Amino acid sequence: GLLSPKESSPPLASGESAAARRSPESEASRPTALTALEKLNRHTTESTEKNYLGQLWTKEVGDILNGFNGMTLSLGTAGSAIKNSPENKEILQRLHTKAMEKQSQLESSKKEVIAQKLEAKKLQNRNTKLEKHIHKFKSECENLKKENSVLKSRVDDVTSQEDAAALQLGKQLQILLEEKAKLQRENQRLLSENNGLQELLSYAIPSGDPEGGEQDEGAMDLQQQEFCPEESWAGQH
Repeated sequence: GLLSPKESSPPLASGESAAARRSPESEASRPTALTALEKLNRHTTESTEKNYLGQLWTKEVGDILNGFNGMTLSLGTAGSAIKNSPENKEILQRLHTKAMEKQSQLESSKKEVIAQKLEAKKLQNRNTKLEKHIHKFKSECENLKKENSVLKSRVDDVTSQEDAAALQLGKQLQILLEEKAKLQRENQRLLSENNGLQELLSYAIPSGDPEGGEQDEGAMDLQQQEFCPEESWAGQH
């Protein structure tokens, strides 16, 4: 078996440091611990993803600690002395502190991921409701488009009918206006003829019998036509 530190190391001389008289096993184990620390630091600087790399980091730290503990157990008493040395205790304390920090970061990341999942679920439910509302609005819009098309066709039909009726009335009004103008011209012509006849009658028929005699029937008819020319014209036509 391995010798204990007391048996394997002679007494220290005056002025001789403890580092100069360390056992070969201790000198051989120092690079191993330093290599583990460098590996841990390199892994820490290269980690970017919180969840996945944090788990890897925790696992690797555990493997390093287990390997270091196994190494000290295999060294026996000398390994215990190496493990209990101040430098190794400081290294182990650093490893433990960083492991706890990473564990805390991992827990925070897990909580953050859970919160994000809940928020994503809320957003998904809201999106589902909005999609239902949009589908409902689209259906209502299609129905309104159909109703608008029907109403527009009816309005077009009514408008076309009204336009046709208005056009027909316009034609009839134009005919009536033309007939009215024709009648007015005819009436003016008849009035002119009547005035001429009245002038002729005033020269042809004497105003009265100087002896008080009666007028003949022809003269009476001409005088009646003079006072009622329109009735005379209507009776003739």
